[in-house]
Amino acid sequence: MTGQAGSLASERNGRRNAISVQVLALRRLTGSNPRWADQIRIGIRF
Repeated sequence: MTGQAGSLASERNGRRNAISVQVLALRRLTGSNPRWADQIRIGIRF
């Protein structure tokens, strides 16, 4: 963490993109169970 707003914002966006990919993969693994994936997404959201 550099403390710069721009770096922090881009880091957060990258993390959000990675989480979205994980949620899509988990949703595929769980047979498209959206409620479980949404709970994970809510739990990881910052």
